[in-house]
Order: sequence, then C-alpha cells, then structure tokens
Amino acid sequence: MKKLLAIVVLSLCFITPSQADDVRDFQIEGMSVGDSLLDYYSKDEILLKKLKPVKEQKSFEYISFQFKPPKESEYQFISIQTKKNDNNYIIYGIRGIIPYKNNIEDCYKKQIEISKEITKLFSGKPMKKTEQTTNLGTNKFQGILLKNGQITLNCVDYFKDYTDHFSVSIQDLIYTEWVHKDKY
Repeated sequence: MKKLLAIVVLSLCFITPSQADDVRDFQIEGMSVGDSLLDYYSKDEILLKKLKPVKEQKSFEYISFQFKPPKESEYQFISIQTKKNDNNYIIYGIRGIIPYKNNIEDCYKKQIEISKEITKLFSGKPMKKTEQTTNLGTNKFQGILLKNGQITLNCVDYFKDYTDHFSVSIQDLIYTEWVHKDKY
C-alpha cells in the first residue's frame, strides 16, 4: 500500500517542498497547468476528445477534453480544461480519475493518505473538508490552496448506475474562480 501511495504522490509532481507553492509545479501524467495540450496530443486527437460543456453553467468559457492515459497509469481517465476559443489549448485544469467499483471505503482511505502526503510536501493553506450530496451521490473533498490555484482530492460515492471514484484535480486560480462564480 505504501508503494501505491508513493506512486500516486510521485505522479502528482516531481518537485521539492521548497518549490511547492505554485500550481504549475504539479503534474498529472506529465502535464501541468499552463502547458499546451498540443505538447502532448495532435490537434486532431484533441478535437476527437472534446466534451460538451456542463449544461447548467451560465457561460461556456471553458471546455473539457477526456483522454485515456497509457496502460501503465492507475488513472482510468484524464480530464483537461482549456478556454473555449484557445487555439493553443493552454491547460487551466487537469483531473485524474481512479475507479473504486463498490469499494468507497478504500477510496476514503486513499484520499486521507494522499492528503497527508500533499500537506507534508507542499506549502499552501489546507482546504476545509467538505461533503455535498446530490441526487446522484455524495462527494467528499478536501485539498490545498496555493498562491495561484488549488489541488483537490475527491471521493464520489454514487447512489446507483455509476462507478464510485477518486480524483485528483489541479486547477489554476483563474479557472477555480470562474467555476465558483459561474456555478450551475
């Protein structure tokens, strides 16, 4: 289990604690906020992976792309957010998703373990642990606020029809503020 935790933490970033106050220092599958998606995928690949914006949002300033990472990754999906009309596809948010089919307790354990490691390794203000319940399920999240963004750890326990999952999200401050301001 310690080996798995080390892999997850190392996949988040390759930095020293003295550097860890800038959201751009964190990585998921080698990608960081501020990078161009074109550094990792061709324009044709990007356009094939484009998702529709969330219906309930007031504006559609950002769009998401979903990719299947390499087989050696523990993430099932990588979701990336860019500005809608940005031809350079600059990354404002990255989210790695790990499924926990019928095993939400292991998800909570992973969330606690990774949260402890991130808090030790990186400067920033820990976020209050929060729980939200919707008609789909319960989302428990926590994270750390940095000078120009945030890292969030989520466990989603769906009531039915979906696979429970853990996710690690990295977002810059501009995107984070937009999400909270332009709430559903």
